[in-house]
Amino acid sequence: MTYSGETGSGWQTATLPSPVQVTANTTYVASYHTATGFYSANSPGGFASSVSRGPLTALADGVDGANGVYLYGGGGFPSNTFQSGNYWVDVVFDTSATDTVAPTVTAQAPAPNASGVSTAANGQCHVQRTGHPGHGLDDPDRPVRRRGGHGRVRRHLDHLDVHPTAALATSASYTVTVSGAADPAGNVMSDVSWSFTTAGPAPPPPDQGPGGPVLVIKNSAPTASQFTPFTAEILRTEGLNEFATADLSTVTATMLNQYDVVLLGQPR
Repeated sequence: MTYSGETGSGWQTATLPSPVQVTANTTYVASYHTATGFYSANSPGGFASSVSRGPLTALADGVDGANGVYLYGGGGFPSNTFQSGNYWVDVVFDTSATDTVAPTVTAQAPAPNASGVSTAANGQCHVQRTGHPGHGLDDPDRPVRRRGGHGRVRRHLDHLDVHPTAALATSASYTVTVSGAADPAGNVMSDVSWSFTTAGPAPPPPDQGPGGPVLVIKNSAPTASQFTPFTAEILRTEGLNEFATADLSTVTATMLNQYDVVLLGQPR
């Protein structure tokens, strides 16, 4: 935003493209940047005490951090202060303005169309009101209704958390829909939906096989002849994955009948 129509003296005013909505009992900083000209100042002591006009209060320096802040250079957030100086930067505050802009979604997690998502992941949707970063929803303690699925939903000031009550399925597609969220003025956001896919199942340990027509028998009993899992590890390394493994103590005739080939692991 650039100032225009400036005069040689007096207050210079610039109107923002859209109003900045403010929250009661919250500290804000109004500042401007210029590379030419001079600045006005009431220093020292301009903000030695607070000044109130209507619903607004210019805090005394040190009440909630520094006041009368400035910054030299090419731009940035002002953070320096000197002797509680007042640099005469003020705001135009309209108490009669009506908020008609609904909140919008600014971020989702997992990301839309994400793949390989952990089965332990939680869902999150960030909602923001125009001109009011960090605030989007109405009462954060008001209960949230959930439709379908299995999980708990928690409302925060600027986002919703979705916590599944059980792990998500592997290699599965899920869709999250957020609807009906409103800001304190009652403006309801448009429905938003997005989908993601969870990761596939984790591979079995190196001494186990994914399953197949071949059974490799190992024996973990410390007092018996040892059939080590080394055979299974060799098969996995060679890319032969159509086999299953079982400990000798669990092998039965019924189990053997399920396989075409049975191998005893390499003895120790």
